[in-house]
Formats: sequence, structure tokens, C-alpha cells
Amino acid sequence: MLAFISGTTSSGTSGSITMATGKAVNGKGGDILVSIGSGNAGNGGDILLYSTKAVGGEIVIKGGRGESYSGGSFSLLTGEGTSTSSGAIIIKTVNAGVKGTSGKLSFTSGTTSSGASGSIELYTV
Repeated sequence: MLAFISGTTSSGTSGSITMATGKAVNGKGGDILVSIGSGNAGNGGDILLYSTKAVGGEIVIKGGRGESYSGGSFSLLTGEGTSTSSGAIIIKTVNAGVKGTSGKLSFTSGTTSSGASGSIELYTV
């Protein structure tokens, strides 16, 4: 097992962990790959992203900014089931406590200074 853990603090903000690739002056920026090893029995491993207790922090996944070209994309894909069904994508806000409301789901397309803004499309095949 390999673990990267930032320290704890008695007051203030605890440490942070940064994984980054360097800037490419005349080329493509580097990749960061997080991968689960293969196994031959049972379900595959999980990649978990958590924001912990107190006032929950945000988990933000964002495509890169394109200064000379289009901005980066964000894709959320399920795994292929080669012998059975493919995986599911579940988007859900969980139940609220006794004094609150559950979170909202918001799907928003960006604005543009010329032409049509982006679209929101839902399909079944």
C-alpha cells in the first residue's frame, strides 16, 4: 500500500496534497492517471473521493481552460460489461438532516458572447 497523508492541526487548515504535471511551452501538458489494478475474482476496486465532516467541502472536477483552442471536456463513463451489463451512472443528493433540505441538482449550460450557448441533451438508445 502507498499512502499520501497530510498532517493534522489543532487550529487552522490542515495540510494539502498536490499532484501536478509541469507546463509544456511547445507541446501538450502531461497526464495524471489514477488506475485500479486488475483482479480475477469479484468486483473491481474503487476510486473514492471524499470531502469529510463538519461543513462539507466541495469536490470539483473541471476541464482545463483553452486559451488558444476549446476548453477541456469532462466525460463520465461507465465500465463496459463484456459478459454482462455495463455499469450505471447515479447522480443523487442524499437525505437532509432534521433541520435542513436535501441538496439540489443543477444542470447549467454556459453563456456566449456570440452564437448559441451550449445545450443540455438527454438520450436513451
